[in-house]
Amino acid sequence: MPPKLHSSLLLAALPAILAPTPMRAQTVHEETTATGLRIWDFPDDDADRFSIAVIVGVGARDELRQHAGIAHFLEHVVLQSTKTRPGVFADDELDGRGLDVNGFTSSEATVYHVTGRAAHWRFMVDWLADHVLSPRFDSAEVEGERRTVIEEITTNGPDFHAITYENLLYGDHPLARSIGGNPGTVGAVTVDDLRAFHRRFYHAGNMAVGFAGRVSRDACMQAVSIAFAAAPTGEPVISTAPTPRFGDLWTNRNYAGDQTGSLLLGYHLQCSRPEELTNLLVIEAYLGQRFFAVAREQRHLAYAPSVALTWGRDAQRLAFRCPTSERGNVAPLAEIVADLVGELQKVDPGHLQDAIRRARAGFVCESVDDLVEAMEYAAWVAWHGGAADSFTAAFDQVSAADVAATATRWLRPEQRYSLSTTPLFGTPSSTWALVLVLTIFTAVVLRLYGGPLRAALAARLRRHRRPRGRMLAMRSREPIKTVDAEEVARSIQKFFEEEDRRRGDR
Repeated sequence: MPPKLHSSLLLAALPAILAPTPMRAQTVHEETTATGLRIWDFPDDDADRFSIAVIVGVGARDELRQHAGIAHFLEHVVLQSTKTRPGVFADDELDGRGLDVNGFTSSEATVYHVTGRAAHWRFMVDWLADHVLSPRFDSAEVEGERRTVIEEITTNGPDFHAITYENLLYGDHPLARSIGGNPGTVGAVTVDDLRAFHRRFYHAGNMAVGFAGRVSRDACMQAVSIAFAAAPTGEPVISTAPTPRFGDLWTNRNYAGDQTGSLLLGYHLQCSRPEELTNLLVIEAYLGQRFFAVAREQRHLAYAPSVALTWGRDAQRLAFRCPTSERGNVAPLAEIVADLVGELQKVDPGHLQDAIRRARAGFVCESVDDLVEAMEYAAWVAWHGGAADSFTAAFDQVSAADVAATATRWLRPEQRYSLSTTPLFGTPSSTWALVLVLTIFTAVVLRLYGGPLRAALAARLRRHRRPRGRMLAMRSREPIKTVDAEEVARSIQKFFEEEDRRRGDR
């Protein structure tokens, strides 16, 4: 039996006994290989776990229309066999080690990840590099995965080819394309198409590797560098930014008998400076806490209000989302959003420091999902010429003035959009723009062709003058015909063409 510890010594030792285990520094460490591959070591929670992921900068927006869905199709094929290893579901070495493997495709990226006990980290590094860089493209496996992908598209239609928020926000820009494509385009993709797509996008300049776990940083960095040395060199993907839509965008508001409502109000951001991402992540954390406190705890208008920053290469959004039991609550919730955005001009110091802590903690990876999310932000920073380690270190430098300046630049009324179940902004800005263009166009027409136009209209009126004393009548229950702007433009264009012909005849 161990000797008894004197009570005074025990009390003196308690602070050291109860103190939490020191955590690794909460910053990202970054290295770049000779081929241009970025490798990131993310801080973790010191659990007996290792996670590694590869992010490839290609998604649905980078596909040819006739090959829609090829990025997602390739994701399935990559996780099949290589020259030396079987596919995921036939690999006994994965099962024997209890490892989890998965992947996903988005509009802008394809991600593969493995996670398990830290003792197996070297195997995970080599396994992932082998599959990402050297898929076998076996014809039978490709055909099997084609059937699987088409089944996935067919049974999960809304996730792949239905109208999405991006369709409403960005129109027909490639960013709004469905991720899965459709059975026709996927059915037309050949093995050679898959090989060419892999060769074009899966290179060191367009991918990065990230890991987190209880491993030696130096040993893991070296192992990743060796495992991915075969990745060819290349340049990152270049894409064209979308033109976002503003105002009230959701038109399907006819819910007969349904009194529930939903707020989905956001601000379009089109940032290109890595240093602004740090400020916006702090703003996201600050507004998320405040929106929950005011909308739920103080006003009791909703159960689960939230704020999310959606980040893409050249288009981002800060969105307030909140389902509510009464549609009449949507407008008051939108007013709360406006008040909270205004609050950013003079933030509470205590709330700001808490927001900074929570934003920075988002890069401490307690799961493979945390790792993937952190890598998506780091990839954006890299795509815009920044370094992930300096980006995360910048959290300590965020000030109230930085928050106010970023909010002033991006969170302006003219940057807003709404997909809520209740109109919030009245006439969309796009409609006002159309009205303005038509007004200017009409003024120019009258200036240049006012005389001939008035003469033509007078002649037409003389031919169709109605008898005095007779009242115009409209059939009962007959809707009034509305004339849209395009019809007006066509009529004016037709007048010009006829006027030109008459001048030519003369």
